[in-house]
Amino acid sequence: MTEAIKANHRVLVFGSGYVVPPVLDFFSKHPDIIVSVATNELEDAERTLSKYGNPSIIGVDVLKD
Repeated sequence: MTEAIKANHRVLVFGSGYVVPPVLDFFSKHPDIIVSVATNELEDAERTLSKYGNPSIIGVDVLKD
């Protein structure tokens, strides 16, 4: 069974700035929560956020998309 199927909750976080790491730290302690991060800074987000349970990182540029 995949992790997404077992998850009871999903969270979408917009941005990857200073507030996101503590948010991901909190959610990474709850295995029943799948976290996705939407950001326009993909490379920085992948580097910074991978230590928090490997959240899904989605590229979003609100001015372009």
